Amino acid sequence: MQRPSPDAERPYSSYWRQLGETIAAIFTVAVLDNYPWELAHAPLYVGMESCRAVWWHCFVASLGDGLLVLGIFAADWIALGRQTWFVHPGVWGYGVC
Repeated sequence: MQRPSPDAERPYSSYWRQLGETIAAIFTVAVLDNYPWELAHAPLYVGMESCRAVWWHCFVASLGDGLLVLGIFAADWIALGRQTWFVHPGVWGYGVC
């Protein structure tokens, strides 16, 4: 007799794991992409050109940027009804012709 796979007992566990990995990857890439941008334009703000903790201020700002990107991901997921809308873009899921 064959034993059922562990995923057969919990069919949605792999879905939630994949969703968590997708969210973590999007957030990480957004923070890592936005941090250099925040550092680059920090000297343009009054008082930031001589601030010792400019790296910390920029890191916190890039975390906020990461949350905004997750908000964009969630809004498009709700609007398009697909978690993988960024893999196959297009309103109907078939891409743009």
